[in-house]
Amino acid sequence: MAWLAAAAVSAFACWLAVVHATPIDRALPLIAVVLTCMAAAWRGVIQIAVPLLIGGEIAISDERHRLLWFGVVVGLAVGTAFLGGPWTRRRAVLLTVGAIVLLRWIPVPQMIVRELFLIGVAVAIVAMLRWTPLAAAIAIAAALFTPAIPLRTLALPLVVLLAGALVRFFGFGFMSARTAAAVAATVMTMFFAWSGVLARAPSLVLKGLPRAAPRVEIRTALSPGETITLEVPHGTRHLILSGANVPRLERGTVIGRLEPGGQVRIGEIADWGGLRREHYYGSRNRLPRDPAGLVRDYGQGAWVDGAGRVPVFGPLVRITADERLPADARLQVEAFQ
Repeated sequence: MAWLAAAAVSAFACWLAVVHATPIDRALPLIAVVLTCMAAAWRGVIQIAVPLLIGGEIAISDERHRLLWFGVVVGLAVGTAFLGGPWTRRRAVLLTVGAIVLLRWIPVPQMIVRELFLIGVAVAIVAMLRWTPLAAAIAIAAALFTPAIPLRTLALPLVVLLAGALVRFFGFGFMSARTAAAVAATVMTMFFAWSGVLARAPSLVLKGLPRAAPRVEIRTALSPGETITLEVPHGTRHLILSGANVPRLERGTVIGRLEPGGQVRIGEIADWGGLRREHYYGSRNRLPRDPAGLVRDYGQGAWVDGAGRVPVFGPLVRITADERLPADARLQVEAFQ
């Protein structure tokens, strides 16, 4: 009863404190409940994260800095919950389910049944791997990297579950590795506000999430064979390009030409929406070599568009979309930077 009361009071306090409009801010009451459950699994000291979240909501107006603060607070709380004290089955389940809720349920998913099934598989993975801290971290990672769209992508956690069953059946030892599990859980939940970017473009998260830079907008889409000539603004070093309706093109495929400059290929740019959760599984495009995309949306639905930077030279640049592109494909000329 005491923990139920603590969860209710924490959620109410966070609800009163919300002053910003992002789905992450509006989910503060849910985050408070999850952290209270984690505190109940081990020690109440973890609940100090709740007033720290409230303080960040009130004091930090910049969205990027505020969400990063939330991530640091939540990540350290989750990592602390992995460390110290006896490790029990109850603790393993609460930490696994709580971390998955943070990573996948903000904002609330549309396909609740699939998400509940995924949580069930994650708990089964923990059970199969003998309820250890490392088993919990593996289950959380399997859930994080599973798009669940389309349905067949649920094969990833099922494969992990099968591997755990084989480990259990053949009697292989499974180390607890609590510190490594705590670090992994901390890193994963630290980026819960953009967990979709972490799942589909982890290198970009580790390098640093992109921020919007000054641009001279163009916003023109060229059909196959179409050409446009543009005056290059003084001081411009790069042209930002992306593709449209090209997610199935292989890396290295020519998508256009710059004069002067040479050919532009998939790999230098990508399909604009290819890293969306619902498109990622069927896309052959990956993050461009010099990404210029911006972070869009939040939580598991967060993604980075497939724009890339290509260098430009001279006062004029002539841009041509390759005539061999599919009829519905487009070379998108987004901006100078």
